[in-house]
Amino acid sequence: MQKNKIETKIILITFHKEKVLFQKANELNIFGYILKEFAIEEIETCIKSVTEGVPYFSPRIKDLLGINPYQENYLSNLTPSEKKILKLIAKDKTNKEIASLLFISHRTVEKHRSNIINKLKIEHKTNSLLIWAKDNVDKLL
Repeated sequence: MQKNKIETKIILITFHKEKVLFQKANELNIFGYILKEFAIEEIETCIKSVTEGVPYFSPRIKDLLGINPYQENYLSNLTPSEKKILKLIAKDKTNKEIASLLFISHRTVEKHRSNIINKLKIEHKTNSLLIWAKDNVDKLL
């Protein structure tokens, strides 16, 4: 599809309910994910959503895996630099340590932290980003 420059969006219809497969589908930019047992009920909604350019992941798979509605694409909103910084925050690195590791200023790290907080819609409280990063470290790998 890429070779012919045809814009194609993939929808998975599967029996698989494993979190790893769901996350891999997300990483591969699969646009739709439906469980076969609910396909008849959801296929029309999924196709409509995907044709409008909005990814569709079955609410039932999200419920089964304990995923919040906005979480399937929250990391895709972050820049590669923000993702690196978030991983380092999860490892208890300070702004100065992160700055040193990434060869940037600590003020740049502070700006990235602020952007991450806004993109992830985290409350602006002391250590809220650290707490979020620790709670979601498995999604950052």
